[in-house]
Amino acid sequence: MNVKWVLPLLCLLVGGCAATPAGPSPGLSVELTGASTEGDRITTSIEGAQVVVDVYSERGIGGAEISAPGGEWPQRLLLRLHLGGLESFEVSNGEFTIHTQLQSHPPYTQMCEVFVGDGGQGTPVDQNSAYYIPLQIVSGQVSGEATIPIEEGYIELALPAVLFEPEPETLSIEWIDFYRG
Repeated sequence: MNVKWVLPLLCLLVGGCAATPAGPSPGLSVELTGASTEGDRITTSIEGAQVVVDVYSERGIGGAEISAPGGEWPQRLLLRLHLGGLESFEVSNGEFTIHTQLQSHPPYTQMCEVFVGDGGQGTPVDQNSAYYIPLQIVSGQVSGEATIPIEEGYIELALPAVLFEPEPETLSIEWIDFYRG
């Protein structure tokens, strides 16, 4: 028997040399929350060095909890909300909540504020704040600018790193579409 084939053959027999996908694993647990989750679904994937969570909500209103086993959050976490618009979005790590919304008419201005602790007044934040959630409308339409209601596409939110600094076990998210079903 040729020696150069022994190791590969042994690996096949033992099963220890199975191919593994390159790059990080999403490693996130996502669970829909709320009174009714019918018509809602969430998927996770990896695109380059970032984890992407796609939220599909037929009713246009819902929530979810995202957990990272062992508290190991990805360096970059994107949410893609497949909605017609964004009346309200909140993400909470247990210490503070960030709320953002997108106006339903041009120029589709985004407003963002942070709430520390339970309830109370929100503090407006702008693009220069660590608490700001940058978002963009990503349109699947071939021509023209993205408009609301979004016919083909989604709203992409890049969750800010400050959410992960207290090493939360879970992030809670809630969304409301202008165009609820």
